[in-house]
Amino acid sequence: MALTTAVATGRFQSVRPGKAFTVPGGDGSSGQGLAFDTEGAVWKTVEARFTVDHVVSGDLAVGETITVGLAFDPDVDSSGVEEDLRGLGRAVVFLEKSPVFAYDPSVYGTAESGSLLAVVAEDGKLSLPARAPDDAAVLLKRTPDLASLDAAAAKPARILVTDPTGCQVIDEAAANA
Repeated sequence: MALTTAVATGRFQSVRPGKAFTVPGGDGSSGQGLAFDTEGAVWKTVEARFTVDHVVSGDLAVGETITVGLAFDPDVDSSGVEEDLRGLGRAVVFLEKSPVFAYDPSVYGTAESGSLLAVVAEDGKLSLPARAPDDAAVLLKRTPDLASLDAAAAKPARILVTDPTGCQVIDEAAANA
């Protein structure tokens, strides 16, 4: 199974409230999507507008603006999320289709619940601000910069077997083997 449907760089432009989710019994991985301000929400989503400036993989176009959904705890402030996302500057998004955003098929989810949002420095180096430093170092070992990410995406598809955290590759083989 592919880990992403697309990978791109660009900038977050704006954020709007998404949905609030309530779950009978108060816990679970799915729920009923309601208005963002609904009381008793277990989690909420925000929808961020992201303008693509470079496509690493997938069917996106440079200049295209897409909607990226992120899920948060129920007391999220969408204006604070907008400030944080815009403050990242140029970022890499690892996009997937997520059942959390099934309420709007045009909204992309993010791999690893957004913890793989990478910041692209002026020199092309990548950082993962939502990950612990040791975890980020392991994840960025093979692709520490945008050029290495592009080079990895250009290689033939591979099947990776990882440890339970997804950080350590145990084995890999050609996808068509």
